Amino acid sequence: MDLTAFVRALSPNRPLAADDPRYVERPENGGEHLARIARIDPDPIAVFGPAGVGKSTELLRAAHRLGESVAPVLVQLDRVIDLSDLTLERVFDACSDAIESAVRRLSSAVAVAAMGVIAGPVGKRPAYDRLLDAIRARTRDGQRTIFLVDGLEKADERSARVVLDGLLRLAPEAGLVVVVPPSLLIGPASYRAMEDYRPFSVNPLPHVIARDFLGSVLDHRVDGAVPNPMLIDEAAWMSGGITRTFLSLLKSAALYAALADRDAIGAADWDSAVTEHAEAMARILAGGDIDLLARLVNGAGIDVLPTEARARLISHGVLLGADVAAGLAAIHPLLQRRVEAIARASLLRDARGS
Repeated sequence: MDLTAFVRALSPNRPLAADDPRYVERPENGGEHLARIARIDPDPIAVFGPAGVGKSTELLRAAHRLGESVAPVLVQLDRVIDLSDLTLERVFDACSDAIESAVRRLSSAVAVAAMGVIAGPVGKRPAYDRLLDAIRARTRDGQRTIFLVDGLEKADERSARVVLDGLLRLAPEAGLVVVVPPSLLIGPASYRAMEDYRPFSVNPLPHVIARDFLGSVLDHRVDGAVPNPMLIDEAAWMSGGITRTFLSLLKSAALYAALADRDAIGAADWDSAVTEHAEAMARILAGGDIDLLARLVNGAGIDVLPTEARARLISHGVLLGADVAAGLAAIHPLLQRRVEAIARASLLRDARGS
């Protein structure tokens, strides 16, 4: 097995292009399904899910599949705007630039599915007026514009909420599909977004489904040069069903093996990769998070977690589940043993105290 080629082929942090032949359709709530909803339902859509689950890849796929009667425009905010200085005006300008770029691409007859990529100078007219004119020009040409906005989930919650509310001004004129921070759809304040946006969750897949899906993802990335099937099964489990984590674990294990001049991934390489990723996940926890998670292991419901902590842990993929926001959650396998050890210690302390 060529471990160097294997490491280079995985690319866990790079979303696949819309027409990339390595794309594997998700068995549930993927880009194809998102495109069908956006084509039929005019209501704005809020896409959410933990980091690394594949939201950007599925958004690209949805844009590619929307069809000729719709003019999808991809707006990748994190590539063109400093998210630490995010304003609604900058978002409107980015949307206008995306439309102008899409029109230029169409006129060159090279565009695929009318997809736009952010480009072009910011106009001097008010951002909203400029954008509205661009949308209406497309409507006159018989095309309904749908904006697919990515990157907003990386902004702080307050700024993201302002932009999400402001984008609704476009709803009568254009469709909206926006990737949002999970915190906007969790807790008492979530009703504001839920009233105006249809939620679309891209959740980690349960292991019984994830094993086959992630195995197919790997096969498409490395052209069939896959490691031991038992290792793939273990990687699917330890990833929590999150695609980026699955690929990253295998990439790290292959790198450890290559650095040791081995021809294949061994048990020591795999253990090192798991330890590396478990420690990385533990570093993103805030003070007190481990103790809160330990309470879940000891039988407490997810409602013991403060709303802020719950949203943050869901966003980072520490808490997993098909309906984690409603209280059905599991701790990510990479942290499970560490949390269980702390939970046992807590129970022992309580028993000694009594």
